[in-house]
Order: sequence, then structure tokens, then C-alpha cells
Amino acid sequence: QAEIAVSKVKKFFSLQEIKSGGYDIHSVVESGVTLRDCNSAGYSVVTMNEAGYTAQDLLNSGINSEIVKEGYTAETARLRGLTPRQALEAGYSIRDLRVGGYRVSQLREIGRTAAELYGIYPIRELRKAGYSAAEMDRIRNITIAEFHQAGYTVSEMRQIGYLCDDLKQG
Repeated sequence: QAEIAVSKVKKFFSLQEIKSGGYDIHSVVESGVTLRDCNSAGYSVVTMNEAGYTAQDLLNSGINSEIVKEGYTAETARLRGLTPRQALEAGYSIRDLRVGGYRVSQLREIGRTAAELYGIYPIRELRKAGYSAAEMDRIRNITIAEFHQAGYTVSEMRQIGYLCDDLKQG
């Protein structure tokens, strides 16, 4: 016996009843129901994720970013195409993004400062992403040893005001 199309069933039953009746989310969305309405009817963000919908699909449909965040780790969001900017707008923290595999260079491209990233990403990664010694020096609690371990040169250190004696003692 063939399954009755959601488009016919939804004329007589609520979305909650359709969900309880065993219709999968793809069938419901194909009938013209939004992801937001599916979520309101009880289809979870995890179910939407497993069905292949991206975090961006959910955000675009108007589902609250905190709800989206509950269903997707930052890594899943990254693998499903969420950009760093979109991830931050969805409520993920910079620490979440690091754990999720977002690179320092991606965060630098969207204007995140060295001060925002320091302590979450290693200083060496900040250096590799192009943060200058001057940008790092604005943070103020970075030691000469940390500058050295990150690969900053004596020349760069002199340009930001360290004297030869400072560098020998650091």
C-alpha cells in the first residue's frame, strides 16, 4: 500500500500528528513546510542534522541560534559549511571554534584581533596567521620567552621597543 503524500495529509492533520504518524522530515519539507515549523512540531535539530540539513539551513529558516547550537557541535557546523562568522553569529564561542577545527587565519580574515584569540589559540598559531609582534605586544602580558617560542625575530622585537638587554634577560 502506497504512503499518502504529506501534501494531502497536512490539509487534515497538524504537523505534530504528521510527525507522530511517522513521516520523515524530508517528506514534510518537500511538501512546503519550513524547517522552523518542523522544529516547532517536534522534529529536533539533531534529526534535521542527521537528515543532512546544515546549521545554515536552520538559521536561514529562522530557527533560534541557541537551538541550532544544541544540535550541532562547532566541528559539525564547520564540516556542514558554516563559516566562522556564521558560527560566531549562531552563538558559538571562539573556544568552540578552536575545538571545532576552525583556523586562526579564518578568524583573522573576519577581523578577530590577537587579543580575542590569545589564550585560546597558541601564540605560535597567531604568528603563523600573520599577527605581528606589535599586535601581540598590545596584549601586554606576553613575555619575551613567549615571543621567542612563537618565532618572532629579534628584529621584530626591537621594532616594538625591546632593547638588547631586555632580549638577553628575557
